[in-house]
Amino acid sequence: MRDHGRISLISRKNLEPRRALVDTSRHSHGQYSQSQERAEILGLPFTLQKPMTQNTSKGIFFDLGGTLTTANPSVAEQIVQTLADFGHPFPHHEVANALDSRAPQFEDPSNSGWTLTHERSYAFWTHYYDSALAELGIASAARRDIVLRIYGQLSQPQGYGLYPDVIPVLERLASEEYTLALISNWEAWGAELVEYLGISRYFPTQVLSGCVGIEKPDVQIFRMALEQADMAPEHVLFIGDIVQLDIKPAEAIGMRAVLIDRHAARGNTDPSRIRSLHELHNHEFLQR
Repeated sequence: MRDHGRISLISRKNLEPRRALVDTSRHSHGQYSQSQERAEILGLPFTLQKPMTQNTSKGIFFDLGGTLTTANPSVAEQIVQTLADFGHPFPHHEVANALDSRAPQFEDPSNSGWTLTHERSYAFWTHYYDSALAELGIASAARRDIVLRIYGQLSQPQGYGLYPDVIPVLERLASEEYTLALISNWEAWGAELVEYLGISRYFPTQVLSGCVGIEKPDVQIFRMALEQADMAPEHVLFIGDIVQLDIKPAEAIGMRAVLIDRHAARGNTDPSRIRSLHELHNHEFLQR
């Protein structure tokens, strides 16, 4: 369950000479001439400033891991195979249960920051895999090499794939000219993953925590994406798979938000929950 373009970079404004600015929405033709005359007297170049406009198109912003991409084969399947390679055969359901019991770690605030540096990522993931293997009863001396193999497999793009609904939905949204963006808690190599998955072309704005040094649920990472995409929050719908990291902070800054619960792990009573991205077609945000 890794919550893991244009990588987020705050644009720099070029330094320009001082200019006398006039807003065309507030001055008559005669006032333009007066302003130009005053600028000439002061020895300043004269620029006619256009009225500011706001992007009022709609945006659909996505989380990455658990929303668009997942381990392929699954994390449990990769661990089962690795354990077998090391002479420790285990049934799939036992490995899956050991991993599921550790899922709350991803929402625990005390575990924040693990995507920001390689060292912190390594410490988080090796502990995660090691504790799961310990629950399976594998001796400490035997676990290290197994953990390193698993970590290596799941820390490169080749260990991941897209959910089947991703490309059809992104194609439709792009054809309907929605502004698309990514906001993800993922290490810096997530940029390489997005390219590997073939979805970079859909996302001119990509804000990855490992690249910008900020993780969800910090609302600043959402603001960075809004600024890059030139979108107002009320014109954006955000889709993610974790309530605390995705839904609550997105709503806190004025976005609409939808929880994607692909495995019905969080119940089905909330109408804003979806099981598949195909369900977005019926969401009222896209109907307005």
